Amino acid sequence: MPVDHSLRSGQVTIPNENEWTIVINKTIKWGAFSYKQDEDVLRVNVPVKKSDKFFERMTFSTANNGTVTLNWANAKVDFHVK
Repeated sequence: MPVDHSLRSGQVTIPNENEWTIVINKTIKWGAFSYKQDEDVLRVNVPVKKSDKFFERMTFSTANNGTVTLNWANAKVDFHVK
């Protein structure tokens, strides 16, 4: 799904045991206290893998091929951005 690159947006992650939901939301606010699903621009489910190491803080990394990796605790999720 194409996303307008000029859009100011926030990212929300909903972790579950087998998959995480990654959300791009058009409202920018700290935390999810005022999150409104009807303001989602993009919502995708991605499978969870076991990370090779423990991450106390959620860590985002990107690769030149457009793969975004999120690590948190022992979990790892990858998704691709064009």
